[in-house]
Amino acid sequence: MARILLIDDDQTVLDLEKLMLVEEGHEVMVAGDGLQALELLKLYEMDMIVVDIQMPRFNGFQFVNTVRSNPQLEYTSIAFSTGNKDKDSVVQAAKLGADFYLIKPIIREQFLGKIREHFLVKPPKTHPRIELQEPFLEEVKVHKRIYVSYISDIGVEILIDQDLEEGQVIELSSSIFHEVFSAGPLLKVLWIKPHDTTLKKAFLVFVDRNVETVRKIQGFIQRKNKSEAALKYPKWR
Repeated sequence: MARILLIDDDQTVLDLEKLMLVEEGHEVMVAGDGLQALELLKLYEMDMIVVDIQMPRFNGFQFVNTVRSNPQLEYTSIAFSTGNKDKDSVVQAAKLGADFYLIKPIIREQFLGKIREHFLVKPPKTHPRIELQEPFLEEVKVHKRIYVSYISDIGVEILIDQDLEEGQVIELSSSIFHEVFSAGPLLKVLWIKPHDTTLKKAFLVFVDRNVETVRKIQGFIQRKNKSEAALKYPKWR
């Protein structure tokens, strides 16, 4: 599983690319423009960024130039997904160090094929998260019962037997978060899809995404994983 950031001012394109990548098993975040994306990159490490060129406020070339000039981001994989077919745009993308260049409209197999090929050469990193051997049941304040599958610094993957809407915000009242949050964290539904005949799978992103909170979640995940490892592999004396 790779962690991929999609950047496009066209919500229809974002939804399509997000759906394809989620079905492929990737962890996906989205941004409506380059400035919003830069704020996310201050908080989260990405394996790949897929960016449009024609966007308001801060176009794709300006965004990539900014990313490549940041020592912490200069080796992050970058792909352009754009309607620009002209030679000058392709050359400019190559000069900026783009890993590949896709022309819209997006063709599923071409889009996913390029990403698969890239990660065969440059495998994604392993991002810390809490894997739950058995999804555990929780109550949320919108009176829905959910099973939590895993927790990362971006959000929570759940199984649920009821409908949720993309963009819906819920409060997750769970004892597992008491170490990080004084109250149940607010999470927004990023995507939801069928899981089996009775359950749907959804990914919820944390609404509160300031640096302090993200660092607390990352520390919490590291402590939990160390604790689990200590129980699984005890030291012999």
